[in-house]
Amino acid sequence: MKKERNQKLADELKNFLVKNEIGIDTRIYFNEMCYDFDSNGKVALLKDIKASDYFDCANNNTISMSFEGPLYDILNYCSPYHLAKKFYNIFKKYDLFGEQGDSWNLVAYSLSEDKEDEPDPRPESEEVYLYADSGIEELDSIQRWWSQKANGEENVSSCILGVGFEFLYNEIPYFMPPMCKNQEGRTWESFIPEVKEKLKAIGATDIKYKVWKPWGMK
Repeated sequence: MKKERNQKLADELKNFLVKNEIGIDTRIYFNEMCYDFDSNGKVALLKDIKASDYFDCANNNTISMSFEGPLYDILNYCSPYHLAKKFYNIFKKYDLFGEQGDSWNLVAYSLSEDKEDEPDPRPESEEVYLYADSGIEELDSIQRWWSQKANGEENVSSCILGVGFEFLYNEIPYFMPPMCKNQEGRTWESFIPEVKEKLKAIGATDIKYKVWKPWGMK
């Protein structure tokens, strides 16, 4: 890992966000640390933290970012274009390029295909991710109930991704997300206790509600 390079790049990105007042709800991950901008644009340094704990496409060997505020619009809609261009040019100075994995995150890769900058391989998970109508009727029934309840709630706050229940059923690990049309946490969180009881009732064990952070925020 090129820690000195990563530190300099992270500092320059942070200063760019501060100067242009676009750092709201943004994180810059580097060297197992993170510059964390809150909803007011105030920045703090967090330690012992990895981007890969928040999104799968992260690269812990370079720079990874997550964003929900102004930077989201700049990178997804190139508006204003001059700021998007300046932002990406910062990476080029360090022989890197920034590429979005999802609309809300970005990862730095090597322009010269330096192997030291390649992401570490992630172990394959044996966990079964439950989509709608997975074919396991008792689980589908619970997920449909949760989805219908959540869809009836008002979507009023910020987006939250990657949440749901982890559990064992017939000795197989599963992950059950809300699968609702809204992405705001309060639309489904009020039904968590009932979903947990329904899972218990069918014999699920080791039930845990996985609480991820809004767009990788704290």
